[in-house]
Amino acid sequence: MGNTGTVQVREPPKASSGTKPLSLRNSRWLFVLTVLACAVIWMARGIYVYWDNPNLINFLAAWIPSIISGLLAFAPIHEMSTPKKWAWRVCVMAVGIAWSAVLWHQQVIADKVALEQQKKIVTEAVQQSNQHADQQIQGVKNDINKAMSQMVSTSTEAITSKLGAIKPSAPVKTPMQFTLWPHYISGEPILKKGLTPDKDGIFTVECTYLNVSDARAENIDVWISICDMCEFAAEPEGYDRPPGSAVQTRHRSIPSLNPGTGVAVTTLKIRPKLQTSSFDLNFRYACQTCGKGDTKQTATITVLPSKQSP
Repeated sequence: MGNTGTVQVREPPKASSGTKPLSLRNSRWLFVLTVLACAVIWMARGIYVYWDNPNLINFLAAWIPSIISGLLAFAPIHEMSTPKKWAWRVCVMAVGIAWSAVLWHQQVIADKVALEQQKKIVTEAVQQSNQHADQQIQGVKNDINKAMSQMVSTSTEAITSKLGAIKPSAPVKTPMQFTLWPHYISGEPILKKGLTPDKDGIFTVECTYLNVSDARAENIDVWISICDMCEFAAEPEGYDRPPGSAVQTRHRSIPSLNPGTGVAVTTLKIRPKLQTSSFDLNFRYACQTCGKGDTKQTATITVLPSKQSP
């Protein structure tokens, strides 16, 4: 019925593979997101490693606003769908928050650097002050040592000159005086006397010795010696014969003797071995305070004839 007999040949439909091919636009977004993700990851890594580096923080604080302004200026917001718009806004807000964090950390680092600088300044000031104080103290010590040395030198010279001017006082001598008894007739010691022997030819001689000085005599040693041709008929009381001394010598020790005093009267029993008209007694002394001098004194006994009975 109106067919002209023309046959239309149709191609059989292609078998569906079950996958929808990606559009070029989606591929671009995937590429951009991948690049952005890598950039964010590397930036996060760098920020983590160099977070306390003031140079990096200053760089980020200076250039993040430029990135935000570029994103806002060239973003095709009118071509985006609603989800993409929200994603874009979230990204812009994240960059803004990151910028705020960078600015906050920049201030923290600035405060830290300022504190360290203050500490450094204070430390250097303290060190310089201590060094200056040490120098001043050392100078004062040197001045004091110099002044003390001068004072000591001056004092030493003054003391030396004064000591040189002071003459030591001569030691007080305490001479001893030997005398026959009774003593000091007319103020003079008796060194000559006439005596008569008893029936046995023994002479009884009484004597003493005195401290005639104004000082106390200490540690006194006294020796009494009779003539060579005489002998002791009896040992005098309180005397001894030192070992090695002559038979005519007797010794006595006296601890001390006050000035102007003497010892008790000593009685000597003397027998001349030969007939003589006189014989001598020798007195010698030594003591701690006697000093040097003539310490030997001699008394002479004159022999008087014996009285004959009527």
